[in-house]
Amino acid sequence: LKNLQKTDPDFYKYLEENDKKLLQFHESDDEDDEGSVTHELPDKLEVDSEESDFEAEGDEKPSRSSNAVTLALVEEWRNELVSNPSPKSITRAVDLFHAALDRVTGEENSAF
Repeated sequence: LKNLQKTDPDFYKYLEENDKKLLQFHESDDEDDEGSVTHELPDKLEVDSEESDFEAEGDEKPSRSSNAVTLALVEEWRNELVSNPSPKSITRAVDLFHAALDRVTGEENSAF
């Protein structure tokens, strides 16, 4: 802190005026309040088998049914654009178009 007072006296003055607790810390404040509790390693470590790297996990596959685009959905979006061309519906249509392009090209372009 003495070094801070020399290198940045304005900041040190600010701390003195606004938050004196920050200036009154001790090295023992860095430790836990409960005392010096250390983590102890277990006697035996568990190791994953090599086969587990190749096992499929159930939550890795994205559900396509929630993102399925049907002709009825496209027709609904088209009707919305024709009947009520609001900025929200136009933005949604552009986003859907970009998603379709990403799907076809296999690239994910986040610039849009």
